[in-house]
Amino acid sequence: ITHCHPESKANATLTPAEKEAKKRLKAELKFQSKVKKLQKRINHAISRNDPVVEKSTREELAAFLSTRINKGDNDIDNGNINNDIDRLQQQHRELLCPSKNTQGKAAIDEANIIFRTLLSSMDDPNDKEKIRLDKIQQTNSAIRLLKNMTKGTQSKSMFRDVTTLRGYARQKFHERAALIIESLGKLSPALLEEVEAIISSSLALSSSSPVVNHVPSDMDSAMQQDFYGVQQKEVRSMCWEKLGTIEKICSLGCGPGNDAVGLMAFLRSYFDNHHHSNNNNNNNTDGVREILLLDYTINEWKDAILDDLVAILVPKYIHGITCEYCDVTNPLLNSSVEPLIQDSDIFLASYLLTETRNQWDEFFVQLVDLAKEGALFYFSEPVPWQLHRLIRMSSTTTKTTTSSSDVSPGVDCSPLCRLRFVWIDSSMHFPEIQKLDRRVGGPAVLLAIKI
Repeated sequence: ITHCHPESKANATLTPAEKEAKKRLKAELKFQSKVKKLQKRINHAISRNDPVVEKSTREELAAFLSTRINKGDNDIDNGNINNDIDRLQQQHRELLCPSKNTQGKAAIDEANIIFRTLLSSMDDPNDKEKIRLDKIQQTNSAIRLLKNMTKGTQSKSMFRDVTTLRGYARQKFHERAALIIESLGKLSPALLEEVEAIISSSLALSSSSPVVNHVPSDMDSAMQQDFYGVQQKEVRSMCWEKLGTIEKICSLGCGPGNDAVGLMAFLRSYFDNHHHSNNNNNNNTDGVREILLLDYTINEWKDAILDDLVAILVPKYIHGITCEYCDVTNPLLNSSVEPLIQDSDIFLASYLLTETRNQWDEFFVQLVDLAKEGALFYFSEPVPWQLHRLIRMSSTTTKTTTSSSDVSPGVDCSPLCRLRFVWIDSSMHFPEIQKLDRRVGGPAVLLAIKI
């Protein structure tokens, strides 16, 4: 799919059937949001090695799922069909989280090992009290930075404190690495086959059952048409095929390097024949050979995190890592990194478009223009606002002369028309959610490929 629907219809223009469908969709969104919140808490507890919180949260999640699954059972005449629908709903929710798959879990486990090794390099194992106090101080400092980044009011001076940057890494490294693994895992052909089977079964059951409300409203004919759409399947297939050939990763606004680590772990798990070394000294010789880490405060990140991370990854996991200064609010052409990025196979940008809102236009247009054919672009943002804007820009083929909400003046967006997009977040199979300004229990994630 090359374009999305950034705006939903006003309630006043909806038919009674559409209003009921929207009501059921919002109820499903609310339910899935709670599930994702609890799953996220479990993952954090595991990464922190906190069995108490993990156990209590798992019990809370089980109780919550139980109440939903049992809801409305007294009104069902056909118990077998009702049980089938409940089963399909549960399977469907599980399929939205590829980390439950063996390969996804292995990738997250490997990213977590790297993360814990990184934490060990920052902490003194012989002084547990100092570690505890450092964690508190780092967390408090990072919270202030994160609040400014959310509003796009961060300044370069805020990144000069090592304590703050290490606190940021403690809070975000594992989460962001896991996000890229789970998001790209949704493109797995095996997973897509399972989703396709569930959609078909759900449609069949809903047509023969009086319990229509038990089938999520997103499993309707419109969603089926989009899922089976030739162009959509083609874009997904192209992206997956390209993922299996990645040799060079470029992470923009790299921060502590979490995106690159997440992608590297994903590739080693899902494409092990190409990306995982089997030689005796455990040094990586195949697959990803180089990572390019770019940030406008790269020296600060090197001092706080990246120097330690590079020592962990090279040469055990990868041949080489290059760290360079880059500011996406300035043009890419004639910059010091222009010659470094052109042969990259994939570009990663997490929360970068929101943090530099409406200032990234020229850089990313030039980036897409310079990138080679087949290059992938991974974007994750707290909400899809700037991603919808990027998609709208891709349909703008003339240079703008005045400022608008979508394009900065003087920017020729025509190179963006070569991008093909696919959502790989909670809206992936649900067109009605794609056009909304929120996602279910997590950020918006968009993948693009240059054709």
